[in-house]
Amino acid sequence: MRTINIWSLSTVIIFLVIFAVLTSNILLIPWSYFTKEKNTIEWITLILGTGSLIWSTLLYKLYIYKQNQKITKKLKYTKEYDFTQNKDTKKVIQLLKEKEIYHENIEYRVDGATNLKDNPKKAITSSPMALNYQEKQVILIPGFFLARFRNHPKTFATVLAHEIAHFNNRDISIIHNVRVFLKSIITIFTLSIILWIVASIYADIQVDSNQFIYAIQASIVGKNYLIFQGLIILILILIHKQLDIWREALADHEAIKHFGKEELIKSEKLLNLKQQFIRATSFHLKNVQILSPIWVFLAGVVIAIFSSRLAGTLNYLFTTYDKSHLFDIADTVSNLLIYSGFFYILTTFFKNIEKKNSQFIQLILISSLLLILGNYVAFLLLEALPHIISSTLMPEGYDYIFRNNPLAILITSTQIIFENSTILLLVLISLFIGCSQQKIYLGFLLGFTLFITLLIERLYFPHIL
Repeated sequence: MRTINIWSLSTVIIFLVIFAVLTSNILLIPWSYFTKEKNTIEWITLILGTGSLIWSTLLYKLYIYKQNQKITKKLKYTKEYDFTQNKDTKKVIQLLKEKEIYHENIEYRVDGATNLKDNPKKAITSSPMALNYQEKQVILIPGFFLARFRNHPKTFATVLAHEIAHFNNRDISIIHNVRVFLKSIITIFTLSIILWIVASIYADIQVDSNQFIYAIQASIVGKNYLIFQGLIILILILIHKQLDIWREALADHEAIKHFGKEELIKSEKLLNLKQQFIRATSFHLKNVQILSPIWVFLAGVVIAIFSSRLAGTLNYLFTTYDKSHLFDIADTVSNLLIYSGFFYILTTFFKNIEKKNSQFIQLILISSLLLILGNYVAFLLLEALPHIISSTLMPEGYDYIFRNNPLAILITSTQIIFENSTILLLVLISLFIGCSQQKIYLGFLLGFTLFITLLIERLYFPHIL
């Protein structure tokens, strides 16, 4: 079975998550506030919403500063370890050098005494940890871990190979730092939503102070789309968090490549870690080359959010600069992103599963359905449900929301299934053509060219159809 660059696959999903969350900040800008007289609450809402990325970045810096203080405090009681002082640990470095994965710039530090005696019956409560600290790469080794593993050089080297893989894959930045930034964004996002609702309630009360309850209901219903955006961000953060396990599986994959699966299993037995530690299971290792069904579905959700965000951003710009005739470009960009996402995900199946395999067609069909379902669920959360809630729960007398028939909205929303099915059919045709020519990129270019051709026709030759 041929391999595929799984690092790029998981990294693509991570960057899709980052972009989808970042572009959510555009929704926080209260455009109507720029041209009206503002009270104190509206001024705060305007400043917080318009500068949300700035405030998120400052909050991120604060979180990182506090974490670095904790790391500094922890490392204060550790000391650098010289592997050459012991004949067994010296073998560890020799093994890493033989596999050409040893890095001179990595600093190894021991948390605890270096001369502890091992108690084989006692479970080790922690394992080595990869850290970025003051532009240095540090692997922190617990004292009890060192006491047990110094007598097993090859197994020790396997564990270190796993940690080194985290540095090579830039997992510290991609996983940890990104999660802290996402945490900062959801904090600012939540504060902005609360301020928007408070400002709306305050404005309605000024008109009729006896309608306090209805004002609260109208404000929450009127801003429910922002609440759904917050829910989407939380879902994306959970998806990002779950990628921890897959990055662990990828690091395990690298360790196995250098030292074999038996040594990794041996290290797990020696560690005897408790359940709360994040470890890649046999399921993750087995599925490291292709996405499991739930992750195909989640990939469909993320692709839909990403394409919607980018298309929405372009439409904002076109509307702001009175370029509504360019809306077709936003639609084409959205379709191209969905096409590219579907193509990239399904390519992993085409590359890693034999076409003669009896399960190949079944896997492709199931994965295709899950991608469409994921896209549809995202569309419901982003578009359909906010409109349904606004149309059904807005109190009488608050008619600034355009009312729609909920059933009509749901029926209309199914159109997205047919549109995505058409895109998916094009993806499958392109993949089969690319595989038949043993040049998958050729199949991708065929579909890409079709979308660009249709865009040119709509922009410059609209009279043809």
